[in-house]
Amino acid sequence: MLVRVLGWCNLEQINAAMKKTKFAGGRGDRPPPFREESKEGTQDCTPHPDASVGWKAAAVKNFMMSAEAIFRESCGDKLIETEAVWVCFKLHCEYFALLHLTSFEHADIVKLDGLIYRQQTLFLGIAHYTGLWKVKNHFATHFPVDILKFGPPLYWSEMKFEMKNQWFKKRARESNFIALLKTLAYETEMRASLDLFEGVFLAFLKSRME
Repeated sequence: MLVRVLGWCNLEQINAAMKKTKFAGGRGDRPPPFREESKEGTQDCTPHPDASVGWKAAAVKNFMMSAEAIFRESCGDKLIETEAVWVCFKLHCEYFALLHLTSFEHADIVKLDGLIYRQQTLFLGIAHYTGLWKVKNHFATHFPVDILKFGPPLYWSEMKFEMKNQWFKKRARESNFIALLKTLAYETEMRASLDLFEGVFLAFLKSRME
């Protein structure tokens, strides 16, 4: 939207701003540069419903944590603070960051609920976003109640499992896809046993949650 519709910036400016940004984690957690096909949309310049950047979960998380600052630098004076698309995006970034707290006060949950409501109300009112509403958008409204029931999302989200995707893919390729399920089960048990024995796995999870 910022590139193709509003014309506030281009991919080169965004990638330059990302290059100067210090992201958390290691090199593998750093968001890679946007490719030209990343701005692909529909013929009438609306966002593509299946748009994907193909990044790892950790890279997406790190980008979202710094996204507002990245786009502010990329857009410069062209940025209009009252533009609905920008306000909607800022609200999304704000509640995304709030979800990564390791503990919540009642005021945090009330704030989160308000941010989600405002963001989604704006989203549904933007003409360019017509037809992009998905079930996952609705699921975001459940976060405040889920936090009251189960605690901070960091401790029960699928993020930890997303980070294992590349590991499973590598093991699958190495097995030449022979007896795939058996091989993956065996490799997983052996890896988990070794990590637990050395205390590596628990330290890894703790570092990702902090």
